[in-house]
Amino acid sequence: FPAAGQGGDFDAIARVPAERFRRAWEGSPRKILRRRCAQCDPSHRDVFYRRFDADGRLPPSFDLLDAVTDNWFDRPDNVFNVHFALYSAYRDARDDVRRWTYCTFNDPGVGFPRDCGPDGPSVGNWNAFRREPDRFHVGFFLDLTGATLPPTQVPSAAPAPPLPSPSSA
Repeated sequence: FPAAGQGGDFDAIARVPAERFRRAWEGSPRKILRRRCAQCDPSHRDVFYRRFDADGRLPPSFDLLDAVTDNWFDRPDNVFNVHFALYSAYRDARDDVRRWTYCTFNDPGVGFPRDCGPDGPSVGNWNAFRREPDRFHVGFFLDLTGATLPPTQVPSAAPAPPLPSPSSA
């Protein structure tokens, strides 16, 4: 589920409105958000953010997309290796093994992952969608593997309704 993108091939990914993202997150069984960045260091080309909220819902005052795109802050409901963990591989995130051991926060206008790294600080791999829109080509994707999707409608002979134009979506 493409949630936000910037630069290159990721420009086609419009940022999902907060409430739509929140609903998709609630339907996601694994609570994993993937960040892809082809221009980043090899350790940061694919990073997986997994949350551990007991009820499977994001805290009401926490905007995860804003945190990862532009404002990577630790806060009472976003504590590293308590509420979330970072991983270098999807399988590691799924199985909760080989968590990253280092993370920094709290630079206004700087998004994910600040200087977080698998084994220590890694500088310069962060994105900043608003502050530095041309910094990197970055995409964020919500894992919906195993999600319950609405049933497919029975085909009919009636014409399909028109698709919304990109400007009205």
